[in-house]
Amino acid sequence: MKFGFRLPNVRGYDSFDYLLSLALEAESLGYDSLWVSDHLLYPETFSTTSSFFFDSLTTLASLASSTKKILLGTAVLLPLRNPILTANIIITIDHATKGRLILGFGVGWYKKEFELLGVPFKERGKILDEYIELLLELWKNNRVTFKGSFFQLDIFFFPKPYQKPYPKI
Repeated sequence: MKFGFRLPNVRGYDSFDYLLSLALEAESLGYDSLWVSDHLLYPETFSTTSSFFFDSLTTLASLASSTKKILLGTAVLLPLRNPILTANIIITIDHATKGRLILGFGVGWYKKEFELLGVPFKERGKILDEYIELLLELWKNNRVTFKGSFFQLDIFFFPKPYQKPYPKI
C-alpha cells in the first residue's frame, strides 16, 4: 500500500513556505506522493480564506528542487493552458524531479475558470481528450503534425520528457 496526500495549495494558509514544510515533512515521514490541485479560482462560497490557488505546475516545480524521493503529482490538471506550453512545463518538471512526476487529468467543474481563460466550458471533455492526445504526440515525436477540432499545429518539438516515453498518467 502506498500513501500520499494533497497539499493545500490554496492561498490562505500561512505561506508558500508552509507548503514546502509540509512537503519536506511528508518526505521525511516516508510518504510516497504529494498532490496539488489545479484551479485558477474557487467559488467564494467554498472558502473562508480566498478563492486563489497557487499554480499547480509552478508549485510542483518549486517542490522539485527541495524534495529528493517523494513523487509529485497533479490531482487533477485541467485543460486551461496552451498545450504546447503545458507540454514544455511538464517536461521541465519531469527533468527537475528526475522522473518523479505523475499526472492526473480532469475536466473541471467550475465554469467561471474556463470562461476567464476563453476555454469553452461545454466542450471541456472533448478538449481534454484532444489535449491529452496532443501532449502525448509532443512528448513522443520530434516532428508533430496535429489536426484536431481544437488544436492544429505542425512543429518540431524538443526536449523530450525524462520518463520514457512520457510521465505517468
